[in-house]
Amino acid sequence: MKIVGCHIENFGKLSDYTINFSDTEKNVIFRENGWGKSTLAAFIKVMFYGFDNEGKRDDFENERKRYKPWQGGVYGGQIVFEADGKQYEASRVFGSKDKEDEFVLKDVSTGLESKDYSVRLGEELFGLDRKSFIRTIFVSQDACETSVTDGISAKLGNLTDSTDDIINYDKASSKLADLLNSMSPRRKTGELSKQKDEMTRLKQAISQSKNIEKTLDNLLRLSQEERNIIDGLKNEQKVWSKKQQILSAYKDKELKKNEYDRLCKDYSAKKGEYENMLTFFKKDIPEQNELKDVMEEAYSVSDKHSALKIYELSEEEQTRLSELNNTIDNEKEKIKKEKREIEKLKAQRETYKSGKEDKQNKEEQKQNLLKILFLVAVGIVCLALAIVIKKVSIFIGVAVALAVIIAIIRFTNKKGEEDVSDTEDDSEITEKEERLKELEKLHEQNVYIRDNLNEKKENYLKIKADYNKTHDRVYNYLVESGFEPEEDMYRQLDLIEEKVKEINSFKAEYDRIGKEKELFEINNDVSEFDKNEKISGTLSLTETDENLRRIAAEIEIHNKNIAGYGRQIDEFEEKLEYISECENELENLTERYEENKHKYKILEETRDMLEMAKAAFTAKYTAPIKNGFDKYYNMITGNPENTYRLDANINLSHKELGLDRDTKFLSMGYKDLVGVCMRMALVDAMYEKEKPFIIFDDSFVNLDKDKLEAGIRFLDSIAKEYQIIYFTCHESRV
Repeated sequence: MKIVGCHIENFGKLSDYTINFSDTEKNVIFRENGWGKSTLAAFIKVMFYGFDNEGKRDDFENERKRYKPWQGGVYGGQIVFEADGKQYEASRVFGSKDKEDEFVLKDVSTGLESKDYSVRLGEELFGLDRKSFIRTIFVSQDACETSVTDGISAKLGNLTDSTDDIINYDKASSKLADLLNSMSPRRKTGELSKQKDEMTRLKQAISQSKNIEKTLDNLLRLSQEERNIIDGLKNEQKVWSKKQQILSAYKDKELKKNEYDRLCKDYSAKKGEYENMLTFFKKDIPEQNELKDVMEEAYSVSDKHSALKIYELSEEEQTRLSELNNTIDNEKEKIKKEKREIEKLKAQRETYKSGKEDKQNKEEQKQNLLKILFLVAVGIVCLALAIVIKKVSIFIGVAVALAVIIAIIRFTNKKGEEDVSDTEDDSEITEKEERLKELEKLHEQNVYIRDNLNEKKENYLKIKADYNKTHDRVYNYLVESGFEPEEDMYRQLDLIEEKVKEINSFKAEYDRIGKEKELFEINNDVSEFDKNEKISGTLSLTETDENLRRIAAEIEIHNKNIAGYGRQIDEFEEKLEYISECENELENLTERYEENKHKYKILEETRDMLEMAKAAFTAKYTAPIKNGFDKYYNMITGNPENTYRLDANINLSHKELGLDRDTKFLSMGYKDLVGVCMRMALVDAMYEKEKPFIIFDDSFVNLDKDKLEAGIRFLDSIAKEYQIIYFTCHESRV
């Protein structure tokens, strides 16, 4: 049986990974830590046996959860192996649980699906269950030790076709051991031991019955004596209670008379005080609500009086108002007069301007005509002079003439401009308009001042009227209520209100005492209070009370004694009842104990016979396994002789200091070495014909340098017979 190769779609951290294996030498997978070597080894195991520990909640222990692809995608892959001369390809796709898994097996030569093996591929191919596979062929790191399982025993005995008896041996042996332990008379937790202890306890409890019965009789006697004492005290209590009733009736009547006298005295005193309070009012007591309304009006009188002081015109303001009325009228007349004069001047000015313009136009026409005539005349004169006086240049003459003409024209124009300027002088109108503006402004100011004074006067008159009206109402209320109004009527009303509240409050207390007195008279016959009664003898109510309290205290003490005896009686009666139950239980338990003793003896005999049968069955292949172990041990250590022994149950031990000791006491290196040798001895014994592949997941990590070199030679040697797949992260183990 060999692994040809495998392809991982997704498994743990490995994804889309393919590897092919050689069948003629060691297959060493040398990768750094963290690459995924153990994941690849686990993939090979899972492809044959499926996942382990699927019921575990811990994600690390539960292999399905532990190797769920880190990057997602299809969970699974393929493995190609060779068995009985044929090559097969097994494909698995894993889901979130076992029911969702898919398994397909194909014949590589035909490419068709094969029915040679089922989903239980590992068990059918190797003849081993998962546990046995891990104990032999699959050697994981730090788990080289091994022990024989039922599956290994069956395989050793070549009973793979009918393994029910040998496979069930461990189960049967384990169940027998559990039953024997659960029933053992030598274990505290054993049923026989617990039953025996319980029987001893029940016998001890039953042995106390006589003492309990004696104590119970004594408690019943003491309890009855306490009851007899209580009966005597109760008779004495009745006598003193009768005396107390007589004294109490007299005392109650006396107390009631004192209470009635107090009520009458209080009522009379309150009545006198109340009548004295009423003298404050000459008429009826004012109603509080009406009084409150009048007080609000009186308060407003004070406010209005303050407002009057604000709005009242002073003598200066009155004089000013009178003057302003006359001044404003005069100002109105002046303004009208000024406006008429300005309008008159403006009209005259317009008329003057119109006549002046006509006259000016005629004068201009006349002047222009004279200018033309004058020029012509000058021109003629100049021409004549030029002719007469030949020596003078004509041009000079013309120039002189022109100069004279220009001077005349300028003089004429200047005179005209002066005339126009005189006619356009409007300063008088401007002055009058300025005076009018000042007069109007002063008038507006006087009107504003007058209006404010008039408004203040009107407010004063309005408030004055309201003040008089409110003042009269308050004043009349005081008079009608029988009081002489004071200057500060609000303070006077406030005092009246306080008196009303005081009287009403006192009246409530006065009425309460009156009703209390009336109710007392209804509930009691006050005429009986006048009779004089005396109790004969020297007995007092204090004495009767003291005797009754003494008797009650003594009765309470004896009742407590009875209660204490009662609790003890109940306790001992429960104990007697419990003892009765113990007797019945002891009888039943004794019977069960004898039955279990017989059953335990049969189980011991069965266990001994089963162990003898197993030892006889396994004895025939103990020697071959021990020979194989010695061979491999010598191969690694170079020591042909060793102190290891193998018993009929294929349990390995080593002799040290004269005693056989379990291999678990060895060092880590030796435990790994012994484990590997034992595994190979078992594999040799189980597979005499077709040899399986063997997986080592860095199994020599704990070996020292010398043994590591021997271990590598050991691997080279067994690789001649077995396909070896060795995973490591260190060059020394390559």
